[in-house]
Order: sequence, then C-alpha cells, then structure tokens
Amino acid sequence: MTDSRQAPDAADLAHPSLAAWEDELFQHGRIVDPMLQRHQSVCATCADTVSALQAWSRQLADRDATDATSRETHDRLKARILASRTAGMRSVIPVEAPEQDERLPQAPLEELHAPARSRTTRWWARSSVRAAAAVLAAIGVVSLWRQPTVAEAGMVAGSLELSPALPKRGDTVRVTYTSAGLLGKPAVLHLRARIRTVHQGSYNEGVPVVQLATLRRTSGDRYTAQFVLPDSVVFAALAVEDTAASAVDDFGGRAWEVLRAGADGRPLLDALEQRTNDLMGRSWEEGIATAREKVQLYPDSVRSWSSLAFYERAMGLENDSTLRMHARQANRFSERMLAGTLPAQAGQLYWYARGTPDSTLTAAWRVRLLRDTPKDGFAVQERTIDIFRTHWASKDSAGAVAALEALWHDTPPERRAQVAQVAHAFLGTSAQHAEAMQRWTARYLAAESTLYRRRWVARELSRVAGLRDTALAQFTALTATLAQPDDRQRQLNETRADYLRRLSGERAIVEAEVGRVLAQGGRAAEALARLRRVPDVGWNVEVFDVTASAALAAGDTALAVPHWARLVIDPRTAAAKVKRLDSLGTRHVGASEWAALLQRTRQEMAETVMGRARRRRVEPSVVTALDGRETTLSTLANGRPMVVVFWSPQCGPAVEALPDLELLSRRLAVRQVPVVLIAEQTSADSTLTRELRKGGFTGAVYLDGKREAYKAFGNWGTPQLYVLDRDGRVLFDATSSVGETELRMEALLTSTSTPTNSSTTH
Repeated sequence: MTDSRQAPDAADLAHPSLAAWEDELFQHGRIVDPMLQRHQSVCATCADTVSALQAWSRQLADRDATDATSRETHDRLKARILASRTAGMRSVIPVEAPEQDERLPQAPLEELHAPARSRTTRWWARSSVRAAAAVLAAIGVVSLWRQPTVAEAGMVAGSLELSPALPKRGDTVRVTYTSAGLLGKPAVLHLRARIRTVHQGSYNEGVPVVQLATLRRTSGDRYTAQFVLPDSVVFAALAVEDTAASAVDDFGGRAWEVLRAGADGRPLLDALEQRTNDLMGRSWEEGIATAREKVQLYPDSVRSWSSLAFYERAMGLENDSTLRMHARQANRFSERMLAGTLPAQAGQLYWYARGTPDSTLTAAWRVRLLRDTPKDGFAVQERTIDIFRTHWASKDSAGAVAALEALWHDTPPERRAQVAQVAHAFLGTSAQHAEAMQRWTARYLAAESTLYRRRWVARELSRVAGLRDTALAQFTALTATLAQPDDRQRQLNETRADYLRRLSGERAIVEAEVGRVLAQGGRAAEALARLRRVPDVGWNVEVFDVTASAALAAGDTALAVPHWARLVIDPRTAAAKVKRLDSLGTRHVGASEWAALLQRTRQEMAETVMGRARRRRVEPSVVTALDGRETTLSTLANGRPMVVVFWSPQCGPAVEALPDLELLSRRLAVRQVPVVLIAEQTSADSTLTRELRKGGFTGAVYLDGKREAYKAFGNWGTPQLYVLDRDGRVLFDATSSVGETELRMEALLTSTSTPTNSSTTH
C-alpha cells in the first residue's frame, strides 16, 4: 500500500491561517490547492482544523506560503482582527510608563504605526489597512498604563476588582466581585483561572483551568476572596461561576486578567508574552497593543520586536515602512550582539530577521545558528527543513527517518511534536515501516497529547493496513479518557453541562471512527454493530458525516440515509455535497419518502438546536441609519425574528464576511427576517461605504456611535452575529460563523412555523 500524498516543500512546515482553510473549503467544498493539500497531509493540527471547518463560515484569501513569522503560532488561527474596540475599553495591564532605554537605539515612535502602503495584499489587509492603522495609532506605543492599586473592569455582567493589579511573586491578591443577574446572589461563588506558565503556547487549547479561589458574599451582591498565584504562573485569565458550574460570567468573553510583575513593578516580559498567546483568536487589537507595550517596556528583547512584527503581519499592517523599520532594528540587535553588549541569541535574531527584507543578515545568522547552537529550537526547525529538502523528492523514507532519529537527540521539548510530525509524513508514504510508525507515534503523543492530536494520530495509523489494530487501540484509549471528565480541561467559559456535551460529542465521533476503521478492514458486521452504538449527541455534523461514510463502506445504506438527510438539512454543508447527497437519498428511498424524511429531519434539527438556546433580554438601544435618522432595534424588527451583526470596516474577517452576509440577508429576506449590520462609529465615513460596496452588501446598516447596542448585547469583537426571536430576546451566545447563524435561524423559524416542503435550504 503506497500513500499518494504529494511532497511538501519547506514552507509546508508553516501553518496556513484559518482563513486560508476556510477560503478553500467554502469556495470548493474540499482542499484543492496543492500546497494546502500537502500541508494537510503532514500536519496534525491543520488536519483537525480542516475537519472542524466543515461547520464554519468562509473567509477569503490564501496566505503567503513564505510568511515566516506567523509560522511560529498560526496552527489554529481563528482570527478576530481588531476584535475589541478601543472606545470604552480600559487597560487591564496598568503600570508606570517606562523610562527611555538608552542601551539600544530605538526606532522613531511614528515608525511603529506608519500607515504606509501595504507590501502584500491578503484577506486581512485590503483597503482597510489605513483605517486599521489609524485605530491602532490611537493605542500606539504611547503608554496605556498608570500605576493604580486596583484594576477594574465591569462593563458587562458582573464587575471584578483586583488589588494589587500586578502582583509580584508571593503577593496576596484581594478580589472584589459585584454580581449581576447572570449569577444571582448565592452565598458562595467560584473564581476560576486559565493559568499560563512560561511554557504555554499560542491559543488556549490544552491550557489548564483551575479553581483559584472561593468568593463569599459579604453584603448584597458583593463578594470577596483572595489568592496567591503559584510561583510558576505568569498570567491568568479569570471568570466567575456558581458552585454547580451552571452559569459562568467571563466578562462578556473578555475574561478578567492578572499578570505577574517583576521586582520593579512592571509586568514581566513572560507575562506579556503569555497575554499575547492567550489573546490569539480572541482579540487581535488587544494583542498588538500588548506587543507594542512589550517593545516599549523591553526594547532589548528580540522577542518583543518579533512579536510586534508578527502582529503587524497577521493584521495586515505590514508595509514597506514597517519592514524597513524591522530590518534596521534587526541590524541594531546584530551589531550589539556581535559587539558583546547584548547576549547572543542566534535563534531569536535569525527568526526575527527572516521576516525582514534583509536576506544577507538572515543568511548570516542562519549560519551562526546552525554552527554555534545546533540544539536551539530554531536550529532544530531549520535542520528539519533541510531533511525535508534532502529526502522527500526521492521518497527516501529510510534516509529521512534515520536523519530524524539523529536529530531527535538534539530536539528540545518545544520542537518534538514538529519533528515527530515530519517523521509521520515520511512513514506515511509506505506500509513497510510499522515499527517505526509506532515509535514515532509514541513520541508524537508524548510531545503533544490533546484530544484533537490523539484522534488525528489514530486516524493516521488507520490508513496503514498493518496498523489498524494499533489505531483501534488508540481510539479505545481515547474513549476511556473521554469517559472521565477532567475539570482542568473544561474551558473557562464553559458550564459543566457544556463541557459534558462537548465530551459526548467527541466520544460519538470516536465511536464512529472506530466503525470506519473496522469497515476499512473488511469487518463489516463489527463495524455496523459499533456504528449502531454511536450515541445520540444532538446536532453534530461531524458525527453525521463519519457515520454515514462508515455505514456506506460497511454496506448498510439504510443506516447512512438518515445521516445524509441531516447533512442536507444543515446549511453549513457545501452546496456540491448537498446536491450529491440529495441525489443519493432520492435514488435509494424514492423521491416522496426522501422529501418526507427531510421534513422530519428539519423538525429534529429545530428541536435539537433550539434546545441549546439561552434566552436573554437586552436593554433597548438606539442606532443611527446612514442618513442620520435614529431608530431602535425593536422598531427594525417589528415583531419579527432578526439577525444582528456587529461589524467593522477595520476588521479583516468582518469585511471578508460581507459576501456571505449578503447571501444570508437575501435568503432570510424571502422569509421576512431582517439582517442588520451595526458598526461602532458615529458617521458613515468613506472607509465604511467603500468596504460595503466592495463586499456587495446591500442590506441594512446602522451606526452605534454611542455604543448603546454594544453595551446592551455585551458584545466584544467583530464580526459577531446574534439571533433574536420575535420578542427581541437573544437566543444564543454570539458566533462569528454565518453558517452557524443560518442554522440557528432555520431552527427558530422551523420551530415557530409550518415547515416547508423544500428539500434543502441551501
């Protein structure tokens, strides 16, 4: 058995952005780009991302494959660029403005936010770069910080005060929490924290969440507690919940924060670093503000400048001016390191320099890196790339694995998953390396053992006929893990019910995967027995998809048909797939029975999705039409269900969602359901009108210059979509997915009206 996957080049070690995967899937329904196909075949993280994206909305634009800096952290990019708005937000890292550091020549401040012409055009850049730069210039490197004794934040739900706001090692932090209606006034509440040490990476998958303190009511709706951060923790994101974990106040998605301070009272560089990691995918505006403060506070750190360059690139703010600035800064670092006035950091400087146009400097530091510090993480990555280049074209699996074995002894912990991933890529080209595959699988899982990674590894093993029993053992072990909830793995914003529901969905997927592996091995009877035991976990398209495919492979069309119907009904299923499944269903059960099944399935979907609704009322709010007329959202709804979209012309994902929002608006207009875009600005400037025109959006757009709607909804970020019922109640938490929003609205309309006889809503 030979794997037909194409050879990746060196750039395939970089993780494409989430937008790139979404663009590909939602334009074509599958991955057709050769580079993305290659990367998906060797990257566990992105293979899982592609699977998850079957249920997510399309975002345009492919990434530049040579985007060096973003390789380090873009493995599960769900960008919400410019997500938190500047107006009305309070800094959560207040410290004194630092004195100017004279040891390292500094770039002029204006260079840090110069709105020059963008060097490249990506989905996040387009014509919103200048507007985004203007917003960020307001944040800038002019310090946001003061030195109060208390940092507070309480615009949404409850409010939380911490004192000191920036604790040093061993400091006792006093907490005062004022509860809102979400949690009521019980005697006791719990303060939970997503805790980060210096070793935690980007995004929040696998970052532990712990109970940090018990909040006790002192009077009325006021609670107090105190805690001491463990010495190893440099950053924590906080939320409050009731003792049953049935309701969670996470500050409207922001989470309160505490950063470790050094002896001088400033937040540690590691604390700021972990804050930027925690903000990945949550708030890119806050992330770049933190990156700029790192540069201001720690100008001698290559990490500070590299982080800034990364955020500029990720947010589309990279341009000729910023590239020149970073090239000059990289050369300054080089001169100081060579002169011995700064510690030599070949890996950090090489990584920073390679994102600049100075190829000579980059090449020189690559030579030094590989010669002087071959066991450095960046050196190991470069050596891994060299093994790729040397062995893949000739399909020399044996030579590659031997080279990787030698490299393994030099590989630091943070690079082991990457090296093991590459070994998997080579071993997957042949069924002759079962023993080596098992050895590298063990190493892979020892380096990174998240639920998603374990499922991907088991799926990879199942592709090799001789390793299917090993794959089944991996799936069985994963099932046992999923059967034992671990509150440390419950996400900060999850109730216990949400967490258990998520685990049930994971178990169902694993059971379906086992059925698929058994069917692949010709064990049809066992496969079908397993598939029939897949638990009903509600509306989960991945379960439907895997089960349907496995049932068909095992020869049981009757088991596959109901899942085909579910996939057809779900508006997130790609149109080409809907057409194919619609045809299959009609052929297998007949047109009339298929139509009846779709109608019953639509009712099933409505009941299941509406069962997840969490109704809440929002305060009345006034918005302004583009012509200056004021109105209210209730007037716009006029007793009808409605979709409210918080949107910004300065937000790349929001701008790129416009074609999908236009399509959603047209579909729902037929059913008398308005889709209303709300932009947080006082007037319809040229940027707003230009982006609306380019995006082709013809629906209703209103302004929220006073932030009444933002505050009423407790919104944080753009694009964020809400489904409202006829009474103006918000039914679900916000989502950035247009497809998920359409599913929710379809469920609402189906549950309140007579279903139509159409076979599909696509």
